[in-house]
Amino acid sequence: MFDAHGEEHGGLFLSDRVLAELCRTLSRSDELERAHIPRSVRALLDNCTIALEVPPAVRNALNSFGTTATDFPDCLIATRVSHAGCSHTLTFDQRMKSLPDVRFLQLKEAIKFKERKEGSQALSFDSFGQGKAPSGRRESRAPDFI
Repeated sequence: MFDAHGEEHGGLFLSDRVLAELCRTLSRSDELERAHIPRSVRALLDNCTIALEVPPAVRNALNSFGTTATDFPDCLIATRVSHAGCSHTLTFDQRMKSLPDVRFLQLKEAIKFKERKEGSQALSFDSFGQGKAPSGRRESRAPDFI
């Protein structure tokens, strides 16, 4: 496959989902140490034949991965959320809470959030990240990502 597309710049597209699954598979391998994952991802980043979804987010995820004990796919989630303009990521994953702009959400908080969302004071976000209060007026804060 690489030989067939070797001359095409960005001829092979690698989605974030595939990259995350590749890293999860590599991390589960008994023969591969954690230190090899960043080398593998950098090799993909440096290969001009491969086009990644958001290369700057992948680079930032590599930085987070190198400074925390969090898995690379979780680092990628947090950086993609940040690149999307969200103020922070809400997570149920204890391991992710050490990442910048990630807030741990306990189940009871999630239930309260859901109840508040379903109530008359719900605040929803459209695709542009602009909050809409029930009255229709716009809120100007970045959306949360769960």
